[in-house]
Amino acid sequence: MKYEPGAGTTIEAAVIEAFRMSVERHEPVTFDFNGVAIAVDREIPLEINLATARKALGLPEIEPPFHPQTAAEALERWDEGQNVFTIEMGGLGPGYEQAIQVLVFEMIRDNLNTRLPRQSDPNFKAFSDSFGDSTVHRINEKMGGYTGAMVGAAKCLAYLALRDGWEKMLNSAPKDRHIQVSNYIPSLER
Repeated sequence: MKYEPGAGTTIEAAVIEAFRMSVERHEPVTFDFNGVAIAVDREIPLEINLATARKALGLPEIEPPFHPQTAAEALERWDEGQNVFTIEMGGLGPGYEQAIQVLVFEMIRDNLNTRLPRQSDPNFKAFSDSFGDSTVHRINEKMGGYTGAMVGAAKCLAYLALRDGWEKMLNSAPKDRHIQVSNYIPSLER
């Protein structure tokens, strides 16, 4: 199938529209963009179709966003040992903060597929009272025991990250509360 992008259409918009058409019609879609033939196929992820089109046009690759966009992406970076920007929740020192952040990421891991009710939902109170409790019970002893304040802070951050996405959660706090964390916990050898 052939697609004719309108004048002024960006390559991103043209690829997205061609991809939509390919999905609807169950066949590849081609179009001409500034004299270059571009093919888009629903069998190939949209991001790869877009990268291929940009490369064919001699455009630079799009850099991935600096911050993870979703809680799942943040967890993936955490698991890989990469630094992740987050919100300082403890303020009582690095060990206390690390314990909170470990709990945040474990709550995210345990709830990636959980349907999160909005605060307006009649079941929200019951949900929020128990959200993350199984995670706390799973790692509490290993982490040396959590206080109620630590659990409350972790629940808040994990819930916001899961509900709104990592970047939106991060931007909900002032920049002076942004910190970098990783799953690396140093130990002193004596």
